[in-house]
Amino acid sequence: MVEGLEFPPNFLFGTATSSHQIEGGNVHNDWYYWELKNKLPKAGLACNSWELYEKDVRLMAELGYNAYRFSVEWSRIQPEVGEWRGDAVERYLDVLKLLREYSIEPIVTLHHFTNPMWFVKKGGWEKEENVNYFVNFVEKIVEVFKEYVRIWVTVNEPAVLAYMGWGSGEYPPFKRDAFLYFKVLRSLLIAHAEAYKVIKNADASSWIGLAKHFTLFQPARNFFLDRLAADTAHGSFNLIVVEALEKGVLPGVFIKRKYKNLRGAYDFWGVNYYTRHIIRFNPLKITSLFAEALDGVGDEVTDMGWDVYPEGLYQVLIFLKQYGKPVIITENGIATQNDGQRICFIVRHLYHVWRALREGVDVRGYMYWSFIDNYEWNHGFGPRFGLVEVDYRTFERKPKESAHFYGRLAKSKTLEKDCLEKCLMAN
Repeated sequence: MVEGLEFPPNFLFGTATSSHQIEGGNVHNDWYYWELKNKLPKAGLACNSWELYEKDVRLMAELGYNAYRFSVEWSRIQPEVGEWRGDAVERYLDVLKLLREYSIEPIVTLHHFTNPMWFVKKGGWEKEENVNYFVNFVEKIVEVFKEYVRIWVTVNEPAVLAYMGWGSGEYPPFKRDAFLYFKVLRSLLIAHAEAYKVIKNADASSWIGLAKHFTLFQPARNFFLDRLAADTAHGSFNLIVVEALEKGVLPGVFIKRKYKNLRGAYDFWGVNYYTRHIIRFNPLKITSLFAEALDGVGDEVTDMGWDVYPEGLYQVLIFLKQYGKPVIITENGIATQNDGQRICFIVRHLYHVWRALREGVDVRGYMYWSFIDNYEWNHGFGPRFGLVEVDYRTFERKPKESAHFYGRLAKSKTLEKDCLEKCLMAN
């Protein structure tokens, strides 16, 4: 029989969001630019969280969550290169103060996919020298926020942003160029290293990481080329970032170079985990290094078409154990209309987090994605990831049963026996 599983008393049970996906009214970034050109679904007012943030924070507190990861919108604060909007900074500062008032640990992300259009017009991440613009932004933000923020995420999913924008061409700026993928990824990693240095200089006690999207790449067949394609995908998507932070080596197509500020420039791993990819070799998939992902082939699939594979989170955590750094699960969630499925998704993934904890992995927290239903990038408002339902016409918030379940878990720090048996046996 399965017994109840306890988590450490100081374990963080929180949720995560990003600015463009929930705030609404972000009209100075590259996503808005392409939305106007009908290349992307329009975000509009999104969840209207820019105006309703107090209601959201109070709801988190009522539900019992003790952490919240959110991002600040660079383009809202610096809509033009020489402009600094103090009122926007004050709004974010108010969010931080409110979180502290309710004993909710803020985890602030400094860059989550979107870029100011003035930055893009200067060449954006394709030009390494533009990293300085981001560093200047970080310097100002950290100076204002450091009293309230202990945990920082510098960049969200650098490999995803680089690949989706410059590899597969599904995100702005919709380019497909393997060389640019590596170039942009280099700039994002340098930006992380420089931001790390800025934050540490401002407050040496700060805890800093980046949010790395880890996914498993499994060969479709026991066939040499499939195994090679899966290993290559793992190397170019996962290992490339891990080795950069561990060894200070910037990625490149043919030539790699060292960047001394990058080596060891992190205090924890931020792990974003959603699914695995079954990989088949395909000679026509040049921009994805001849790897074709066969998604949605498992027994359970989300509304995004992703396999539900909870054991993959355990495998990622065991892989990271060798590096000796703590871990926060900065994102893990499911798009589904079936809230019972969402509850079991959480239970099954947390079971594997507990397994990793038992085997010595220093996991400090778990942030469910997402606190509320939101704008899901190039998929628009269709997918429902939230613990809290949002009516996009009225912006009414309605906690789902999963929101209450997760709140009870956050308070008790225990996965109860009956829930474990139900969800694990259903697998």
